[in-house]
Amino acid sequence: MPRAPSPRFNGLSLTQLIAAYAQKSEGFVSYQPSAGAIDIDPEKSINLYRIIQEWTGNLRHHSTATCATVSLAESEGEITLDITDNGAPFDPSAVTSGGLGLENLNRRVKALQGTLNFFEKNGTNHISVKFFK
Repeated sequence: MPRAPSPRFNGLSLTQLIAAYAQKSEGFVSYQPSAGAIDIDPEKSINLYRIIQEWTGNLRHHSTATCATVSLAESEGEITLDITDNGAPFDPSAVTSGGLGLENLNRRVKALQGTLNFFEKNGTNHISVKFFK
């Protein structure tokens, strides 16, 4: 028996949902939508949205960041989610807390069969998630 499709966020697309999330963030999160429409499987959309929530929530509560920017792009079937922030540099190998934030991120990226990278460039922290549709 085929599985029922995942919910579509109460009728909103992923990009609409991210924009609404940014609008509710009281200026902490900004969203830079891609130039074209991005059609992503609903299961993958849920994981992407949860990654955004998890990471920006962690930034807000556990870092010195005062803002974060979310961007989503597609190129030749590869989806890239980038989240940048202006906080102190982040080294995931230095995390000693017993929290589940990084574990949750890694689990969701694995479900996407993607990659997760953290890096700093020109004084800005980046988290990048990439996967194929």
